[in-house]
Amino acid sequence: MQSSKSKYLIISGIVILFLLIFPITIAFNYARDTASTKEISYNEFIRLLDEKQLSKVEVTSEELIITPSEGNEAYKGKILNTPNIDDETLISKLQEAGVEYEGKNLKETSLHNFMIIWIIPIGIICSIIIIPMAAIYFIWRFLSLKKENKRLRIQVKYLLDKK
Repeated sequence: MQSSKSKYLIISGIVILFLLIFPITIAFNYARDTASTKEISYNEFIRLLDEKQLSKVEVTSEELIITPSEGNEAYKGKILNTPNIDDETLISKLQEAGVEYEGKNLKETSLHNFMIIWIIPIGIICSIIIIPMAAIYFIWRFLSLKKENKRLRIQVKYLLDKK
């Protein structure tokens, strides 16, 4: 049976790991968002639309999520966004420019973002840190039980020989 000290050490180790995982996850998400997204003004969006430098626009109630065309060197590899200002002529402008567009439900987007922002990074960190530590703990526990079992066999043999 484990002593209260070893239980305390295990619990404090888990708490420390989670305190380390949280800032790492936030830093990972910040770096990913900074590298892959950029907010632009609505005027910049209209300019890019007029110059036919956009390939896709996702319209939500709050923002426009914009994918630049492959020929757009200024925003290559980035996802752009701008606030949705309820422009009544937006759909006709997108159609004239030949840009693919679709509406997005924010509930689906929120769940998707939650998975990408929290669950996947925490899963990766857990697989890198917690699983190896758990394996080391169980190996150590197995070896200590094996050693204790050997000691018990010696004691039993001694007691049987004493009779």
